[in-house]
Amino acid sequence: MDAYEIRILRKKTQAPVIYACAQASDHAAVRRAQSLCREGDRVEVWRGLDCVYAAGMPQHGHPPA
Repeated sequence: MDAYEIRILRKKTQAPVIYACAQASDHAAVRRAQSLCREGDRVEVWRGLDCVYAAGMPQHGHPPA
């Protein structure tokens, strides 16, 4: 099992929430992150120094909604 860090930036409060957990795979860690976040939240999943998943982040060249 690998150690992961799930970083969630809540849409309403903009307060960061960080979870540390062990998961069997990147896919399992991403599924866990998706279960923890709410609509409109930004989320990242990190395995060590590697970001394996990011959602809700503004795309380069596109202003945030």
